[in-house]
Amino acid sequence: MARSLSWLRYPDVFAAKSSVVAALFRERPTEARKRASEPVAQHKRVWSSLSYQWGDIQVDAETEVFTWMAGEANLRRRDDQPLVCLMDGQRSLWSSCAEHLPEDRVEILDLLHVTSYLWDAACRHLVKDRMERAGMRWTIDGAQAMLDLRSTYINDGWQAFQRHRIHTETQRLYPQRRFLNQLQLQLTA
Repeated sequence: MARSLSWLRYPDVFAAKSSVVAALFRERPTEARKRASEPVAQHKRVWSSLSYQWGDIQVDAETEVFTWMAGEANLRRRDDQPLVCLMDGQRSLWSSCAEHLPEDRVEILDLLHVTSYLWDAACRHLVKDRMERAGMRWTIDGAQAMLDLRSTYINDGWQAFQRHRIHTETQRLYPQRRFLNQLQLQLTA
């Protein structure tokens, strides 16, 4: 039995088992202790998508998300850096992973769903806190727009988005504004 766990690099099988059990069943730290003892994610990017109809084409959310992930991995990953893909057993996810992500990835099947609380927190953070308020009803387009806005805000892109939106709306609403400014300068001269 010790040989089958040797890849964990634990000198003692008992130590391996006890550390896994301790990680699974330890008490959650208080917020103050948690902030002090656990590493904080940095430079993370959050993106979400729902499947939708675009003209006569049905756009699949998994394809969009994995295409985005592949682009992010290509931009951020060093040549010698391993790419780890940790997912549950949903077959379509593994098919999308094989189709879109590089072949040298390390695939890990999450049999115990140890990370399920992370998924719950991410969904609550990105979706539920905003979209499941009392009396709210959403269309697919409206829900996708809200998910896009939430993702933009979480990714610290809100200020750039606002600048772009104000510029675009100003151009749309006042297309002659540039000419009026030039005319005003000529009249005052």
